[in-house]
Amino acid sequence: MIDQASQTLADELVTAYAPFVASRTESLELDLVETLDAGEAWLREELTTELSRPYDQQRRGPLEIFQAAMSFPTEVLLAAGVEEPRRDAMAVQALPGDRFNLAPASSRDISDEVWTAHLAWGVTKAAAMKGVDGPSVI
Repeated sequence: MIDQASQTLADELVTAYAPFVASRTESLELDLVETLDAGEAWLREELTTELSRPYDQQRRGPLEIFQAAMSFPTEVLLAAGVEEPRRDAMAVQALPGDRFNLAPASSRDISDEVWTAHLAWGVTKAAAMKGVDGPSVI
């Protein structure tokens, strides 16, 4: 079962997905409606699955999942023959699949609402992890 902080973060990330991608691709004249719908559905499913797990069993962070959802518009850009931008070596290492620099580096880059929800989720996760045996999250 997903807790309130996780649900709020998932909802904010899904709500922000299409506008975020549109803001990154607005200079291109491509129809991304179907792609954004598919990416949004995938994102909701992945976030719900991961964030429904106990905190100590989650293996991917919400931002990582959001970044992975950039594969949907990336495929459209590749198919359309859009030239890939030159990428910084650190960016390539951090996000090798982000061929068009679409993925946000932090939740702050997405929106204030996502950033606030991400912080609240982190606090909730840290509190839940307190006393759990194993490596510290904080």
